[in-house]
Amino acid sequence: WVARATKIRFEAGFMATSTGKDQLSVGIGGDIPVFPPFLVVTLPLIGLFFKAILPRCPVLPTALDTKTVRASTFVVSFITFVLVVKNTELALADVGTSADFA
Repeated sequence: WVARATKIRFEAGFMATSTGKDQLSVGIGGDIPVFPPFLVVTLPLIGLFFKAILPRCPVLPTALDTKTVRASTFVVSFITFVLVVKNTELALADVGTSADFA
């Protein structure tokens, strides 16, 4: 029964069920895609696991494995994220609506 309940939970997290004719559906494949929280927690743990069992396997080539490259990559990623959020807010404002991310 535990396996069946787990399977139902996974399916509910990955399948978007219709909530009505004039309502949005939430879930992967729905109108509002949502990553299940276990994925957000599991991916970093998998990375730490592989780092522990493969300590000699570098992620980046030596020439790119510097603090400058890592910091620059972080800054570019953060700027891209902010631009996407701002463009989304402007596009939603153009059609007279907004997003509630609270």
